[in-house]
Amino acid sequence: MEPSDSAPDREVVGVSEALGRAGDAMAVLGPLWVEGEVFEYKGPWKGSGHYYFKLRDDRAVMDVKIWAQSVGRALRCELEEGRKVRVRGAFDVYAARGTLSFILDRVEDQGEGDLARQFQQLKERLLVEGLFDVDRKQPLPALPRTVGVLTSHPSAAWEDVLNTFLDRQAPFRILVRGCRVQGQGAAEDMVQGLREMVSAKPDLVLLTRGGGSLKDLWAFNDEILVREVADCPFPILSAVGHETDNVLTDLAADAFSRTPTAGAVRICAGWEEARESMGLLANRLEEAATRVGDACSVRLARVARDLGAQSPSRRLERFSSRLLQGETRLVAVGLHRSARARSTLLRESRRLHACLFRQSLPLLREGLLGAQARLQGASPKALLERGWALVEADGQSRFLRDPGSVASGHGLNVTLSRGSLRARVE
Repeated sequence: MEPSDSAPDREVVGVSEALGRAGDAMAVLGPLWVEGEVFEYKGPWKGSGHYYFKLRDDRAVMDVKIWAQSVGRALRCELEEGRKVRVRGAFDVYAARGTLSFILDRVEDQGEGDLARQFQQLKERLLVEGLFDVDRKQPLPALPRTVGVLTSHPSAAWEDVLNTFLDRQAPFRILVRGCRVQGQGAAEDMVQGLREMVSAKPDLVLLTRGGGSLKDLWAFNDEILVREVADCPFPILSAVGHETDNVLTDLAADAFSRTPTAGAVRICAGWEEARESMGLLANRLEEAATRVGDACSVRLARVARDLGAQSPSRRLERFSSRLLQGETRLVAVGLHRSARARSTLLRESRRLHACLFRQSLPLLREGLLGAQARLQGASPKALLERGWALVEADGQSRFLRDPGSVASGHGLNVTLSRGSLRARVE
């Protein structure tokens, strides 16, 4: 016989407690990786910055959320309606409404799952090979005189690095080699840039770019570049991406920093310490000169008192004059040495600061000329010179691409390299 609904041993709980138990059960389930299609995506909520949308497959739909404070580290790809993504998160029960949501802490393009597996496989293979061993790494010079920078030029990363060098008055020569840092051929271009740097004999090279998705940064995981970095004859500092990004060049390089700015700061650190030490030395020299002068004054006063008790007034005046001259010379020597040390420091700082721009101008000029040549080669005028033509249909604002967009008898205007002509569709 079944127990009655009013039996004393039957447990009855409130709605909030029931939902609380459901939440506890979700917590035990823990985080999950889920693949699905972005559905009903409208972007971040204007009031809070939180993301609310849905994920679906061919059989089910679920609500998902990304809290505003997690967006920076969670989003590894752009979100858009219909995009296939792989997400990590945990279920959560919202007790006030009794709804079930999936709270995300990572979102990446579904295609990046294969890249992540490739990354891990290559990392493990090179690790076993010993390519990342500590005994292969070279120490970074504390006071570099020539620094190479390998990055996209111009770019935000290069601006950050250059501004850091200028702000910290870095007294070294900068060699900039612009290269592709993303897409097909980027790894080969960076390898060629490193090989070109060999002839310049830099004290170290900064390999850097800004952040991005795993796909954006994939060139820095290319095996050919990773091996080139590991075997380079000069020290390499890898500074790729943001705080949470990881690439294999970081492991193969002699040292790495989390951001381009952090890498530039690290290169300047030795010079900043040297400048501070020289300033302290100058201050100590000035203090020593002051102490010598004070000691001489005490001795003069003591001698003057002794002479006043046992010698005529003229002899006292003569000795006092000599001692005063000695004190003046001692103080002058100390102050002169201090001023000369300060003058030397300022002169060397100005000279090295000016050298920064003179040495980098040839590479900047070379990069601009190359960019100009590429732009000229890709211009519409260059295409027309090679026999191409631009066709415009009467009444249409764009160049003709599809014959199906005009009918028989439609008027055409054909632009050639040296003039234009009228035509009609038959």
